[in-house]
Amino acid sequence: MFWGEFEFSPQPELGKAVSGLRKFSLEYEKGPILLKVGDIYQIWGRGLVLNQFDDQGIDFDNGIRGLSFHYSHDLFESKLIAGESTIRQSSIILENFNDRVHNYEIDHSVLGVDLSVPYHNMSGGLSFLRTRENHPIPPDSVQLINIMLGGRFEYFGNFFDIYAEYVDNTTLEDFTDSTRHVNGGHGLFANMNFFLGSWTLSVDLKRYQFLDLDPNHRSDIVNEYGRRTLFQQPPIGINEFTSTLQNRLTHPVDFDSEEGYQVEISGPLTDRITITAHYAQASRTHVWSQLNGYAWSSASTKGLFPSADKASNPVREMNLNVDAFFINDKLHMNAGFNFLNDVALLIRNIYTDTTHRLMYEDVRGTSYPLEFDYTFANGYNIGIAAEYQYVTKNYIQQETLNGSTILDTSISLFYKPDQENRFLALSFGKSPKWSVTLSFDNISTYQFGTTVKSTGGNQLEKLLKGIASPQRSWIALDVVYNFTPTHRLSVMYGSLQGGLICSNGVCRVVDPFEDGFKLTLTSLF
Repeated sequence: MFWGEFEFSPQPELGKAVSGLRKFSLEYEKGPILLKVGDIYQIWGRGLVLNQFDDQGIDFDNGIRGLSFHYSHDLFESKLIAGESTIRQSSIILENFNDRVHNYEIDHSVLGVDLSVPYHNMSGGLSFLRTRENHPIPPDSVQLINIMLGGRFEYFGNFFDIYAEYVDNTTLEDFTDSTRHVNGGHGLFANMNFFLGSWTLSVDLKRYQFLDLDPNHRSDIVNEYGRRTLFQQPPIGINEFTSTLQNRLTHPVDFDSEEGYQVEISGPLTDRITITAHYAQASRTHVWSQLNGYAWSSASTKGLFPSADKASNPVREMNLNVDAFFINDKLHMNAGFNFLNDVALLIRNIYTDTTHRLMYEDVRGTSYPLEFDYTFANGYNIGIAAEYQYVTKNYIQQETLNGSTILDTSISLFYKPDQENRFLALSFGKSPKWSVTLSFDNISTYQFGTTVKSTGGNQLEKLLKGIASPQRSWIALDVVYNFTPTHRLSVMYGSLQGGLICSNGVCRVVDPFEDGFKLTLTSLF
């Protein structure tokens, strides 16, 4: 079987221009054997050793071009992959940095084997992955060998199930006739699910400690090598949201140094109303400080549970969601509440014999998403999505002298003390043929350092300028038509705010789009 993906995007929103065959694979299957040549994407376990995906929405692709061999037996299942990969990232310390196109590329040669063995209501697995990495440090590069060894265990019961996975990482610098140990790290993830009648209680634990870096060097992906490889995409251990405003205000997971847990309980209140409550907490694996204002030093938080110390960048999140159906299931409602408190940046944490000076960036946000969708008997449907969000971002400065507080101030990162965000989308259509959506996105103020929208606005914004300021609003009209289940045309006119987009723990900042058209044609063959 042959599969191919053609793309013609001379000016994509994210990434490099592509014209022609982008992806392909050729498969042969006979009995227990599956052989694939071309572009390979696999996930082993929960992704602590290998989790590959191609997400064009954030321009991330960690697939390999090569071959895979899959053998299935009643007693075991084995997988082998081998190939080459170029993974692209962005670095602000290199030339030609922009938010749209990655400016840093790392080449990998990959070889890996995975073995899984089921036994009654249990299963176990072992994974090995080795990559030879050409790591550029302009104007030169270093040759690295990354070795990952992982093991996993899973148990399925009538009232509960449990999953645990561990990986050990080793990075070596590869010379002509020898190697040098660069770094060693590890990752642990565990999940437990308890079935309480029609209710489910889920608990996740994570501790990822691949490379602990001080606040000044965490973002330097060029010079600070020996991290987890980008083939490793373990569970994030926090919620990822589909609503527009909630997704913009999220915690970017630091897979190199982060530990935490999340707890979720869900179940029906009635036969048509389901409720989900969620709580998550995380921090870095180390607390960082500066003795007498000099170099950073760290102390491990120890154990599996996160620290609340501001110097460990703690984050906590609470979420409540209600999903309901009314009027013979024609009317669907989804309502939520979310609170996030994230110490996003540690600026200083200085200790002397008599003083302690602490400064950090504190982010707090409360979000209220609400959606209604009504389907008529003739197949037509209307939808309303309304979201409100209240956000504060402050630089907090605290200082003590001989144990007594002498300074405790906050400086807002917005032009005002806080920011209020509103999002409204109205849609009408007939599934699965067509839909029309009008979206309205508004902020009360800007953050310092961000690009201020032009005052002109598009025609839609001019029509509604009496309701909202065009300089702080983004209005767009999106028309989608499905010719067939495999051919889709989308035309958008207006403006989009952009901002942070996260998927599978990988985050990108998308530039705003102002006063223009977007035409997208998607065809699957």
